[in-house]
Amino acid sequence: MKETIFEIYNPQNDFFLLTKDARRFTHIALSSLILPVLFYVIAGVLTQNVFAPLYFGDPTQASGSAREAFGLYALFGTVIVLVFLWVRFYEGRHFHTIGLQKKMLR
Repeated sequence: MKETIFEIYNPQNDFFLLTKDARRFTHIALSSLILPVLFYVIAGVLTQNVFAPLYFGDPTQASGSAREAFGLYALFGTVIVLVFLWVRFYEGRHFHTIGLQKKMLR
């Protein structure tokens, strides 16, 4: 377990090497702890207060399973969009640099 943690946060890790061309580099504590919580809170508020009323009209009239499924998809989709916006506009790098590629650098 300890070796895995050190491998993940090793500066020579492929994910860190992909970020070398970033305009700004987000601190590891911010990207590991604070931003995920912040993105989920923002996505939850948007899903409940904006997307659900737009989709259902009155969300209280929809069935429970439809609301749950919509909520999960909308929450996940919103978090992905927020991550994309952060990586693209704050850090100034391409989305594939977050590790979504067919083969690694090594």
